[in-house]
Amino acid sequence: MSEPSYQTKKIAESQTNNGKRSRDETLAQMPIDIRQEIELCLDVEAPAASNWQHFAEKFNIRKDVIRNWDSRNGKVAAFSASAYMFDHLKAEQPDLTVNDLWEVAMDQKRKDVVRVIDKHYDQMLC
Repeated sequence: MSEPSYQTKKIAESQTNNGKRSRDETLAQMPIDIRQEIELCLDVEAPAASNWQHFAEKFNIRKDVIRNWDSRNGKVAAFSASAYMFDHLKAEQPDLTVNDLWEVAMDQKRKDVVRVIDKHYDQMLC
């Protein structure tokens, strides 16, 4: 029997016994498929619901940077603003965790984002 690959070992290490990942994982470590699920939630413009801009503000991203991502400013083509937000957070705040994102989602009453995180991640262990 061959030994598992390095990549297979890293995936196994990042998951807990019940097959879920740990919320202490950084946003940079978040798999792209999970991140895209969250981006889909945050990119939707809905009245009275927080979106990527509210999350960016909670993570203290400068307002001029946020404005540059806003598709309504007419300077940018259609794109996922939340994808830019995640890329920015990975570069500028590399220690942010999935739990930090979960806490903002709870604060912003974004149950859809909370559900995505809860589906893929275990609760933080104290």
